[in-house]
Amino acid sequence: MSTSESSPAARIAQARAQAQAAETANAKASKALLATLLGRSIEKRFAAFEGEARNLTPADRRTLLKSIKDADAPARGRPMGGGTASRIAIWRALLPYRAGAIALTAAVVVTVLTAFVLAARNTPSHAVMIVTDQAIPAQFKTPGGIIVADRLEPKTRYVAMSDSNGTTTLRLWVPTQGYAAAMVPSAWLRRLP
Repeated sequence: MSTSESSPAARIAQARAQAQAAETANAKASKALLATLLGRSIEKRFAAFEGEARNLTPADRRTLLKSIKDADAPARGRPMGGGTASRIAIWRALLPYRAGAIALTAAVVVTVLTAFVLAARNTPSHAVMIVTDQAIPAQFKTPGGIIVADRLEPKTRYVAMSDSNGTTTLRLWVPTQGYAAAMVPSAWLRRLP
């Protein structure tokens, strides 16, 4: 064995030549495999990605994938028994999957409507004062039936909740009891701006 053949430079050159030859052989085998795979159906080409396509070079793998993407989808036979389902039939078929969303939406709608009704019923319509300078007898009762005030004081603002048939319902906040209500003739009161 000569010194020139055993030198590091010679061994590196020989290894490079062997690697280049192996790479060329690999590229040839990949091209041959790609040609074989391209001759198959789309489904078989796609299935090859789990097996044979692993032996392809990255460029050939991309070519195979592009051939699958660009291929026309196989024509599906028209189902026997007529045309497509109506929108109502489709919606009815999806209904079991939407039951939770429908129930949640209904609960939210009922809650919001209840809140609006309660707010409208409990919102005062206007403020009033009595028309005289003398106190007028009127009993403010809490929902529990307790009388918390027995007259309307002059120069005191009261909240009118409703007016109907010549009678006005007034409310008065009592800190420990809540709202107390009194019904008085509308003629005793004047509306405030």
